[in-house]
Amino acid sequence: MFRPRVLVFFFIISEWCADNGQDPVFEYLEPQELNNLLRSFYCEVRRKDGEHYSSVSMRCIRAAIQRHLRSAPYHREINVITGPQFVSANNAYVGILKSNKDRTPVPKHKVPVQPEDLKKMFSTGVCSNLTPVSLQHMVYVMITLHFCRRGREGLTTLRKDSFIFRYDDVGTEYATMSHLQSTKNHKGDQTNDPDNKQERRMYATQSDQCPVAALKLYLSKLNPKQDSFFQRPKSMKKWVRSDTTWYEDAPVGKNILGNMMSTISDQAQLSQRYTNHCLRATSISTLIHAGFSRSDVKTLSGHRCDASLDSYFQPSRAQKRKLSDTIHNAIAASSSSTSMTSVQVQGLVPAPSTISRAPPSPNPYINYDMPSAQSLQRAAQPVRHEEVEVQASSHHEPAELAAKLFKKCTFNGSVVINVHQHMHRH
Repeated sequence: MFRPRVLVFFFIISEWCADNGQDPVFEYLEPQELNNLLRSFYCEVRRKDGEHYSSVSMRCIRAAIQRHLRSAPYHREINVITGPQFVSANNAYVGILKSNKDRTPVPKHKVPVQPEDLKKMFSTGVCSNLTPVSLQHMVYVMITLHFCRRGREGLTTLRKDSFIFRYDDVGTEYATMSHLQSTKNHKGDQTNDPDNKQERRMYATQSDQCPVAALKLYLSKLNPKQDSFFQRPKSMKKWVRSDTTWYEDAPVGKNILGNMMSTISDQAQLSQRYTNHCLRATSISTLIHAGFSRSDVKTLSGHRCDASLDSYFQPSRAQKRKLSDTIHNAIAASSSSTSMTSVQVQGLVPAPSTISRAPPSPNPYINYDMPSAQSLQRAAQPVRHEEVEVQASSHHEPAELAAKLFKKCTFNGSVVINVHQHMHRH
């Protein structure tokens, strides 16, 4: 007798045979023909949405085919998984598994709530003690952050007695869980923790957003007829602030609880739409950026290994800005030390509009049309002061000579040109 899950996977190949013109009764095919059919099936089978089946699903499909062929009334003495007759089919199967691995998307971790958005949640009154809804939002955010709770996990199982209040050895009040809930990393752990090894604490503060005071107010306003911790808030038409009960005798639905942070994001008009799990990422990232060790963070988050925290070691927005500013300051400091300055020819070269082209000189020692390579090399050096000596004939003016000699030249820094006139002896 097939289990329902096995039948589901077996029906996949039956539907594929019918859709692709293959004989759906493939149980009696010869090994070679069955091998060809399975090879085509592994390569072409798709989900109804057109996507490839996952590697786990492909393994289950192949195992279901093998079990089907071995069961009554067929009792085939063949093995489509390890049999030598099905080498090409299994090679195609392995290729599909490898391609599935390449198509597997990289896990996308939730982003923490930005500090500005966290402040805005409270400053806008979306998380406050003003109304039944805002008080429930405030308590939800507080317990999720302080106890590092996962997105939707265990919200519907919380009861009014799930939280208790205690005092530490110095007399400071705090709230903690009365029992350990079953979580993804700690299955079935519903017993008490007598040694307080896994106790998570939410301490009272002297501020308007005191989490302990908010939790006490919320518990005092819950409906006594309902044991659920998250109860449906009264409508504003029925609610009066002086009422002793702010909530109805009905629990909040799982979908509303699962989208609690998205609702808060919309009402507070945050910079983006956060999910419930973003609050858990906020708790872990805040502790990491504050310098707490991995062991301290794991005590709150419940992670079992250090590698699980690697995804949370990401720079915050402020840290990213600081990284960018540091690089920019290094570039700015380097640029200022080598910045271009205007070329200063001290009183020797007049404005370009006043320079007239001199007739060709009979002096063979000076080429007015093209400066010498040595002169260009010395003039182009980035120094503050450079002296260039040029021998010129007595009948040429210094300004005219300089304009001719350094035509189309570019200077970096401050350049001083001294032109000495010497009489040419024939």
